[in-house]
Amino acid sequence: MSLQALVALTLSLVLAVTGSDCEDAWLVQARTRARSPRDLAVVEPPAPMPWGHLELQFLSAIPVFGNGTNYIALLHDYNESLWHYANENQLFCASADGSHKAAFKLWRAETVMISQMIMAFHCPWPQEAADGAYHLIVQSNEGVLGEVRTRQAPNLLGRHETIACINVAWNTPGMKPTSTRAPQWLEYNLMHGVGHFLLYTQDGMDQEFLQVYRPYLQEGLATRIHITPVKTQFNTSRGMHYSTQNWVANDCLYRAKHHARWVMPTIDLDEYLVLKESAPPAWHGPHFMAKLWDQVAANASKTRDEVHAVMLSRYNFLISPAPELEVTSTLRQREVAPLCPKYVLNPDAVNLAFVHWPTNWAEGTVSLVLPKDLASLNHYRFSEEKYLGEEMRDETLVPEAPAIANALRARFRKPWEELVLELTPTAAAHVPDVDVPQKVDYSARAWTCFNAVRDASKVEIVHLRGGLTDP
Repeated sequence: MSLQALVALTLSLVLAVTGSDCEDAWLVQARTRARSPRDLAVVEPPAPMPWGHLELQFLSAIPVFGNGTNYIALLHDYNESLWHYANENQLFCASADGSHKAAFKLWRAETVMISQMIMAFHCPWPQEAADGAYHLIVQSNEGVLGEVRTRQAPNLLGRHETIACINVAWNTPGMKPTSTRAPQWLEYNLMHGVGHFLLYTQDGMDQEFLQVYRPYLQEGLATRIHITPVKTQFNTSRGMHYSTQNWVANDCLYRAKHHARWVMPTIDLDEYLVLKESAPPAWHGPHFMAKLWDQVAANASKTRDEVHAVMLSRYNFLISPAPELEVTSTLRQREVAPLCPKYVLNPDAVNLAFVHWPTNWAEGTVSLVLPKDLASLNHYRFSEEKYLGEEMRDETLVPEAPAIANALRARFRKPWEELVLELTPTAAAHVPDVDVPQKVDYSARAWTCFNAVRDASKVEIVHLRGGLTDP
């Protein structure tokens, strides 16, 4: 028996013997799939399904119920040939007992260029299962292609104003440990109105991340989704790590439907939302992220149902030296970074998402672009000053540091200076299958990238002006 298998067996025996006293025992060993009471789902991709000259390899299946919508969303890497084949040949989902059968509804990105990463197959389903378990049979006109089993813990997610998703994270050798960034980011966002976090993990993660996540899971502030990335014939050319990032963004989107008014699907652990003094007074407050997005929509004379996303620009900052908190860094580039944006989305109005913008949205909805003098993201990105170019001092978030430090001390029961040493790994875990994707030019402005759509009539981008007044 391998050491890994022995550890997994030992841990399962501990759980069996001690029960609730070890409810977070899955954190003891980062390379196992031991269950936690805060597991929303453990995702095991189904076996590949040959279909004609192609192959279906679904990544995850997410039950979506509420507000009159009953379906199970199956996510798949996007491929142009598969898209056309699926539209030319009918594909059905059915219940295992044969009592239900329906045609899949397919979704792909309306945007082109680099953002065609994921496609979605919606399987209409008669009703929500009491135990959260579903067994789907995938069929073509020629017969059964395969099966999909999925389970999502019922009643684990409540209803929240804003949910943030944290992708699978790794400590990269030679760079500031991401595991020391995670707790700072979590506390900052909790302080300012994010109501819940969806944390994604996978086998082989650095153990320090699981140490970070433990108190947030125990206190019900976060929920875990454990995934198993799988190489497909479609995602290997893009790079597994990058493909997984986009898959997780869409998995989080569907799990948040009917549980959140707004979702932060891809804002990273080194990116902090900053509300500027010039923003309307009603936008400000200690928990501003809870209501901000509805207020932004109102100032654009829109309701939430008319907005599918709010876009945010980024300023690149120098990374603070350890053990200083990230927000104490004050040196940044003078101008907004020439990068595509990050965003907050309305999950009820979005069908597919990309790292930098939604890619399929409800007809008639708009994307709002917040000007940099109202709100932006501090991106603590560069380790050396020479990369900043023309620079300036920006101390906007420095006053946040004492509150973040106090929150960390209360959460982990030790001062930050001590905690940061525990969270700094002696050696980073191997990041599996991080292939080098094709070179992509990200220099275009956010809205230039976003305007590259199949049908220009399907997207409207509203640029809000600075110095807005209260509605």
